Amino acid sequence: MKFYLLAFVLLSSCLALPLHAQTTTATSSEPGGFLEAVVENVSDLTENLTPSAPKPTNTAVLSPRAQERVTNLAANISNRLEAIIARLQNITSRLHTRIEKLNSAQIDTSSAATSLEAAQTALDAARADLRGIDEKVIKVVGSTDPKSEWVNVRATFISARDNIKTAHSELRNTVSQLKTLEASTQQ
Repeated sequence: MKFYLLAFVLLSSCLALPLHAQTTTATSSEPGGFLEAVVENVSDLTENLTPSAPKPTNTAVLSPRAQERVTNLAANISNRLEAIIARLQNITSRLHTRIEKLNSAQIDTSSAATSLEAAQTALDAARADLRGIDEKVIKVVGSTDPKSEWVNVRATFISARDNIKTAHSELRNTVSQLKTLEASTQQ
């Protein structure tokens, strides 16, 4: 900051000497004329010195390395989500058998069964969301505008995540309802 201030003072003083000689008649009649002329000259010089940056284009094809990275990262995300779905599906099947056992013992499990059905519906929706994700990622990687194409893939991942969260919360509700039913039958 000090360097720019020093450069400005030196530049303005170097410019002021020739201007002072040219504008002595203007400064005698106008009190601020000399200062205005110096400021005008400095602003003209700074306009000429600032380079105009090239405008970036919105379309850019990904390099092969970037394509590989995007593909691998998307595959990692989809693999994680599919593994979560598989674990939750295993829990859903176990809870389903527990509900059947309680039904055979003449215990009303309708609220737990409703929560379990909602969990299964959410898991099916998450599985459906991830069904064509690999083709979408390939489309993004090969696109001339991958940033705008990525919006669709991201929305798919978010939808699958939200469905998984819904399934998880419904499974928690099912487990808590089954625990209260089992506790009430033991008393």
